[in-house]
Amino acid sequence: MFIGFLIFLNTFLIKMSQPIVLGRYIKYFEKNSTHDATTGWLLGSGVILLAFLNMVATHYTIINCLRVGMRVRIACCSLIYRKLLRLNHISSGKIAAGQLVNLLSNDVVRFDFALAFLHYIWIMPLQGIAGLIVMYGYIQNAAFPTMLVMSIQAVLGQADRPPTDWPREGRVTFKHAYLRYTPGGPPSIRDLDVEIQPREKIGIVGRTGAGKSSLVATLFRMAPMEGAVEIDGLNTEKVGLRALRSAISIIPQVPTLFSATLRYNLDPFEKRADDELWKGVERVELKQSGVALDTVVNESGANFSAGQKQLICLARAIVRKNKILVMDEATANVDQHTDSLIQTTIRQAFKDCTVITIAHRINTIIDCDRVLVMDHGQAVEFGPPHELLGQKDGHFAQMVEQTGPTMSSKLRKQAKESYNQKRPVESQKSD
Repeated sequence: MFIGFLIFLNTFLIKMSQPIVLGRYIKYFEKNSTHDATTGWLLGSGVILLAFLNMVATHYTIINCLRVGMRVRIACCSLIYRKLLRLNHISSGKIAAGQLVNLLSNDVVRFDFALAFLHYIWIMPLQGIAGLIVMYGYIQNAAFPTMLVMSIQAVLGQADRPPTDWPREGRVTFKHAYLRYTPGGPPSIRDLDVEIQPREKIGIVGRTGAGKSSLVATLFRMAPMEGAVEIDGLNTEKVGLRALRSAISIIPQVPTLFSATLRYNLDPFEKRADDELWKGVERVELKQSGVALDTVVNESGANFSAGQKQLICLARAIVRKNKILVMDEATANVDQHTDSLIQTTIRQAFKDCTVITIAHRINTIIDCDRVLVMDHGQAVEFGPPHELLGQKDGHFAQMVEQTGPTMSSKLRKQAKESYNQKRPVESQKSD
């Protein structure tokens, strides 16, 4: 109760009074001010006193909140682990005690995280009322529509919401896009102006620092950019970040897994039925490994191999059913068998989707519809692999030649076979 009183005192009497006293103190120094020196000294002393009280109240509140929170957390852990010891003999032979401890620890962490933000339930409405009172003192009746607009923006977001079925096709267009990680710094992406057609399989290649990963950052709006990126004709600047990034699946080079069950890793928001989750698991051949939806994933997926962790990420992408899939060198750290399985699964499960693959090995993208060659943040070549290999002095042709005579010949053969399968009419005419 005392801690709650301190929070109330600090939030409303101190933090709300500070800007008011400071504003009047600033007005004291204006040329047309009519206040005497005594008033100036009082206002200055008030600013210092409020700052001191804010520091003391904040420090004391944080210390006591941490102390109370730790006691609650310890009590919850004790109750959960006592229950675990009672259930251990029941689950003997079915699941190890360590796995139960790990699973229940996740519940404790989630409860602890929720407890840290519990006070916002009652403090946020009071802050809104206090803010409305202060605004009314300055702008009178205009405060009410202003607060209404701010509330609507807080709920809906400032960016426009895309249609519920967006994107439907998976067309991606970069229009003279520039990307800078730091303001005023050199652009990592320079005048990128390419269009990726729906259901196309695109490979992105280039040397280290060519801008391959920066292209992905541009697509996800991970840094300030110039120009435009459109998905199905909709400028992504008009779409909220959450909606944009939820509409694109990505399989990164370093897989991201949660310390929870396999079911939670595949469907964190619990939007899919178990049948759909099982289909995703079977598609990536994880079911043969003996895993189940209730299998516990240890921290960072320590109980799975590097290849299995990538397969879990691939199954997650299959379950989400997005029209755009990005693979950021996803097969760089897996064995040849897993690499082949991932490539085969992508061809089958994502045949109606747009797939953008950041290539670490050229053989993984040699059968793509088109290859985009990046160099110093610019697109220097963009076309079917077989056509790019026909340019003897081209960037892509030189990269293939550097793999060695045997591999180079194999890659050229694969590119030609893929090209002929996709364009049988054109290849017959050229022959």
